[in-house]
Amino acid sequence: MCARNKSPPHPFLCTCERGDLFSVASETRRRLSATPAGNAIIINFYPYKRTWISKVGFVLATDAICSLYEALATRSTFFYYNGWRWWYSALAYLVIVPILVMNRNITRKLVERGQGG
Repeated sequence: MCARNKSPPHPFLCTCERGDLFSVASETRRRLSATPAGNAIIINFYPYKRTWISKVGFVLATDAICSLYEALATRSTFFYYNGWRWWYSALAYLVIVPILVMNRNITRKLVERGQGG
């Protein structure tokens, strides 16, 4: 189990109790595995055909949920901040979610164009 130390070897990793490479790699893999699933959920529930007010509401709700999850994860030592503040993430999610949606829209258009011509 990973314990939060005062000085991790990498800014985004905490050192594990034994400190060996295998422990750090497995801990990193465990932490990064939640990101693609979260992105898929955001993309699937985004209100594509609704008004812009509902889209803004969705982005704000997603921001709140992701920020709450991150706050809980840091309190339970799931991951460690090294000079990062929770409100940096809250501001970043306001940019990241629309970028995810734009990426999905661009990808879908490119796939449709490739299949049609």
